[in-house]
Amino acid sequence: LTGVDIAADIRDLSANIVDWEFTWRHAGVTALNVVGLLPLIGALKNADEVGQLAKSYLKKADFAETKKVDLPDAASNTVNPSRIELHHSDPKFLGGDPNQLRTPLPRVDHVDLHRDLNKFLRDKTDAAGNHMRPQRGNSAERIAENFTRQERLEAEAEFYKLFRDKYPDAARDFFNQHPDLE
Repeated sequence: LTGVDIAADIRDLSANIVDWEFTWRHAGVTALNVVGLLPLIGALKNADEVGQLAKSYLKKADFAETKKVDLPDAASNTVNPSRIELHHSDPKFLGGDPNQLRTPLPRVDHVDLHRDLNKFLRDKTDAAGNHMRPQRGNSAERIAENFTRQERLEAEAEFYKLFRDKYPDAARDFFNQHPDLE
């Protein structure tokens, strides 16, 4: 039932075929060995469906470009140590260059960073009450209409100064791009 003995079943079936005897007993033993392989055959039959399901799930689950990277810091990520996402330290929705050097972050840190950034940007408002947090009805274009690029950069600099200890790599990469804001 567990499939642990699959190698033995394959060995026995191979031996039955190689040493074939035209007897009812031998045919019965061979049939039992084939039955032992049925769970494997069923698993292989459904493998393409499992693959499509996994591919569909991963496509829906991803909200950022991901890449597997072998980094020592990734070992501390207990959710999935090999799952590293590439973060735009100067976010595109605030006018950052889409081709900028991106910061590798463990997925859990990347999610936390965006949660903290969204909360922070919700409090960055203009005189009319518009805020910098991206959300439905407050697109990157609308944020750019309500705030100058300099205002957006200053808000990002304030965020990275406030959270420098929590997200040191992202802060470093942001200030490397904008050293005059440090």
